[in-house]
Parts: sequence; structure tokens; C-alpha cells
Amino acid sequence: MNGRPRTSVVGELFVASVALSSIVLIGDGRIGNSRARAIAVKREYPIYRGDEGSFERYALFRAAIPEPPTLFPADIRFVPERTRIVVGRIDVLAASSSAIIQIGSNGDLANESRQKQFRQLLPESAAAQD
Repeated sequence: MNGRPRTSVVGELFVASVALSSIVLIGDGRIGNSRARAIAVKREYPIYRGDEGSFERYALFRAAIPEPPTLFPADIRFVPERTRIVVGRIDVLAASSSAIIQIGSNGDLANESRQKQFRQLLPESAAAQD
């Protein structure tokens, strides 16, 4: 981003769903930072033990975030002296778990989504007694 403000012109943008720390941004931004963390416990018999909500308890939430891979080539054309970004149409079915949909340029992006899921079923002997 060169510091000059630009105008973003979007013919049509349809986003059906945005959830869980996701961002939809039309225009240039300086920093994009979105983070979603979740612990999901599904039990056959619902009971809350009181000590299950600590993210630090699980290594997944303490682990360092790996560096992203190099960018894949995209069909983008730059015209150096233009002060507008022009987009015809974008359709997005859903953005979730720290996604960023942006029309414009950005200095830094930092997205993080970590989810720990458990399924706890009763032993067959206990289930048979119900």
C-alpha cells in the first residue's frame, strides 16, 4: 500500500454469511487481524464439569502459528497511476473462523482460527441401561 487513499468501486457484492471473527472490508486497510478460538464438547449426556473452558490447558492453543506458504499466482492487473479499484461482481457463500474478504489492499494480515472438539459418548453398558 502506497499511503494514498483510493476509491473502491464494486458493481455487486453478495455475502450470504459472515461469522466467527470474520471481516468484510471494501477499501484499503492498514492492518487486518481476526482471531477465533473455540472449545466444543459434545456429550451424549449433557454435563458441565466447570474446568473445561481454559484455552491454555490444550497445546493446540499454545502452539506457534506456522508461516503461511508463498502466494499462488492470481489473475491481477495493476495500472500504477490509477486511484480506483474496480470490481465487477463477487459472490461469497460464507466466511467463517477468521476469514477476511477484502476489496482493496492491506499492509499486514494476521488471521488465526483454532478449534478443539471433543465427543464424549457413554460406554455401551451405560447406554444400554437407559
